[in-house]
Amino acid sequence: ADDIIVLEFLIYDGSVNRDIGTPPTGWTLITTRSWNPSGAFYTLKRYWYRATGSDPANWVWSLASGTGFFGWQQAAWVGCTTTETPVDVFSSASTTTSAAGVTVPSVTVSRAGSLLIFVSNNNNGRTYTPPSDGLTWRERHEDGGTNNYWADADVDAGATGTKQFALSSNDQNSADLIVL
Repeated sequence: ADDIIVLEFLIYDGSVNRDIGTPPTGWTLITTRSWNPSGAFYTLKRYWYRATGSDPANWVWSLASGTGFFGWQQAAWVGCTTTETPVDVFSSASTTTSAAGVTVPSVTVSRAGSLLIFVSNNNNGRTYTPPSDGLTWRERHEDGGTNNYWADADVDAGATGTKQFALSSNDQNSADLIVL
């Protein structure tokens, strides 16, 4: 109980913008982004959920309408605050042109001992390199098949500074910093 799950959905349709239907009870939207490179439509959504210990074995998610390609990734963290909203702050950035990475704006962390999560995706399965910023980044997931990347680092209160994880080669990409 009280583990925090962060879930990312990437929806793709070649002809029209698609969206997620009503999320299951307890899931809270962190951020959403849509873009349209070369006539293809992408929607990226990230949610969080606090595990209760009596959660269902499965959650059912669906598209609001129509069909499309629907992919997801999730990760869970233990030891997050249990007395307030676990997502302290977040920032987002994306590029719709081919670039060697995307620079995510600084966030101001309010709680000492917080966890800074970097989550990103790109269109063609490129690999990422964490910044040399003095933080110890733990790479949690990198999968060229689904184009997702997750890493986290322990941080104290204060401004994080901008973060850029370099891509192995140029690509369209988006990223978020999420503080738990």
